[in-house]
Amino acid sequence: MMIKKNHGQSLIEFAIFVPVALTLIFGSVDLGIAFYHKTQINQAVVAGARLAAIQSSPNDNQVIGAIQGIASFVATGDITINRSYTIQSANDAVEVKITNTHTFITHYVPGSSVILTARMSMLIEDLS
Repeated sequence: MMIKKNHGQSLIEFAIFVPVALTLIFGSVDLGIAFYHKTQINQAVVAGARLAAIQSSPNDNQVIGAIQGIASFVATGDITINRSYTIQSANDAVEVKITNTHTFITHYVPGSSVILTARMSMLIEDLS
């Protein structure tokens, strides 16, 4: 009768499998968070540009507040509001841009961050 001696085989297979599986799981979650942030930035820039376009008296703090209400992770310094006029009138444009650096939780790749950017330009509506 022959007895197999493979007591440590399962442990070695487990030790090889677990890091690979965890890398895939955490990498997928991390990538999902980055896509979620990109979606939030896109929604926030549309809301900010819309608010800037319909305001009768432009107030950048209200626009920034609306953006941060949707995407709370965006810092005030990441938001740029450009107005193509000095005195507001119909058919002038306003552009809102957000540039945010997303740093991945899993640091498997050196310099593991990505720059998320969204830009929206809208014409000022005639409020009279």
